[in-house]
Amino acid sequence: MQKTFLLDCTLRDGGYVNDWQFGEEAIRGFSSKIAEVGIEFFEIGFLKGEEFNPDRAVFPNIEVISDFVQPKSDKLKYVVMLDMSEPIPLNRIIPYDGKSVDGIRVIFKKDKMQEAYRYCKRIKELGYLVFVNFVGTDSYTDKEFIEGIEKFNRIMPYSMAIVDTFGVIKKKRFQHLVAIADGHMSANIVLC
Repeated sequence: MQKTFLLDCTLRDGGYVNDWQFGEEAIRGFSSKIAEVGIEFFEIGFLKGEEFNPDRAVFPNIEVISDFVQPKSDKLKYVVMLDMSEPIPLNRIIPYDGKSVDGIRVIFKKDKMQEAYRYCKRIKELGYLVFVNFVGTDSYTDKEFIEGIEKFNRIMPYSMAIVDTFGVIKKKRFQHLVAIADGHMSANIVLC
């Protein structure tokens, strides 16, 4: 293992409990405080939906996020999650300008892999770090997982992730998936 990175996803993952209703002040406060603790990646919430509510950690486009991450810390990468089961239109993702998030974590089930690939490719072309997340990785056969890894290697995302969606992957299976990823991912891609 070369290096371990920390990703804080409190606002995004924690939102399943409160419908992402943290309140504008809490979202802004969390964003500024997280930069002080030495975590490398901060996931501010979800990129989804049509309407913007400043009290929710759910954002309909990239531009509205920029106000929540200012001033940006140069020690922290800001990311947002996008779910391919309900992706926003690509035209809501403006070219990277350094004022908003630095990366987009794309989650998808295996039946959305081709669509996710095209989406991730475009996100990378727009200048963002791309995080590929194989949702329900335990449902992939070894062959399907290898084919998925090799497909995404072509666009060289920042990272690829084994996602234990429901907490069912046993230690032996997890180690097996890590070995597959380690053996098939391009060397410069981070394994999550």
